[in-house]
Amino acid sequence: MSFSLLKLALLAGAAQGAILGLLLWTRPVNREANRIFAFLLFLLTIHLTLVAFDERDFLCVFHISATSPG
Repeated sequence: MSFSLLKLALLAGAAQGAILGLLLWTRPVNREANRIFAFLLFLLTIHLTLVAFDERDFLCVFHISATSPG
């Protein structure tokens, strides 16, 4: 498994999201809204981590809408 600059940037963003989500979760002011936002931030963090470790080169694959039917 090789680490490219893109993977490192994605993992750095995921780490930052996890830290900010944890800080938001424990903040007592506006608790309900902060917890909802922290939960969504954790979901985004999980998604970024999964994309960073994906080995299928998703950026190099053409989408099906770019192909012609014939």
